[in-house]
Parts: sequence; C-alpha cells; structure tokens
Amino acid sequence: MARIWRYEPDFAFKSLAIHHLGIHVKSLFKAVTVLQTYGFVVEGWKQIEEEHLCFLRKDDKVLEIIEGGEAAEWYHVSVAMPLDDRLIEEHLYRKGYRRDIQTYDINGVGTSNFYTHPLCFSVELVLTG
Repeated sequence: MARIWRYEPDFAFKSLAIHHLGIHVKSLFKAVTVLQTYGFVVEGWKQIEEEHLCFLRKDDKVLEIIEGGEAAEWYHVSVAMPLDDRLIEEHLYRKGYRRDIQTYDINGVGTSNFYTHPLCFSVELVLTG
C-alpha cells in the first residue's frame, strides 16, 4: 500500500538548477522530508529483495530513492535540477549548512562539494561543466 504525503514546501528551487544534488541522510524518513522541501511528492514504496524503493514525483518526472536495507547507515538520493551554485550555496548557509573543506574532482566531469548540517545529514552538490 502506497503512503502518500501532500504538503506545501517552505521554499523551492524551481527557478534554480542543479545538475546533481545528493542527499546523505541517516534515515529514509529524513531523505523524504528533505526532498519534500524541494517540491517532491511521495508516490509510494516498493520492496525489492532487501532494499526499499521510494518513488517521488515532481513535474511529471519520477525520482527513485534506494534504501540499502534495514542495516544501512545512510542513504543517497540524486535529484536533477537547473544550476545556479551561488544561489544554492547562499540558501544552504541560511538553512544552517556549512561547506566541507574538501572538494572532490569527478573524473574531470565536474566537482563535488559537501555541505554538513548539525542534524546528521549532509548535502552533496555536484557541478558539471
């Protein structure tokens, strides 16, 4: 049975654009909560062997979150959006995130910047050229 949440996001990145936004969280619930603030709506859940798949929908595009089973320590979510890294970083700072010292090069394709937050989850912003 699908669990569906409807809500009004407190902010939106509709006018911004991120090529890849990865959200690392301690629980699937936090992943869903964070994504809801980006305007995604949970459509349902599906059990696949030991993993759980969460389907979210935004603007007729489906996003999948794969949870690594009951013993997983963190989950990774990827979101494709338009890109304006300066505005995104400003927003993350206002929300309490602080940029990690390390920036990772991704095989010459782009860079990966991590932002940490005291609530035990972090955001990975990947900028592709």
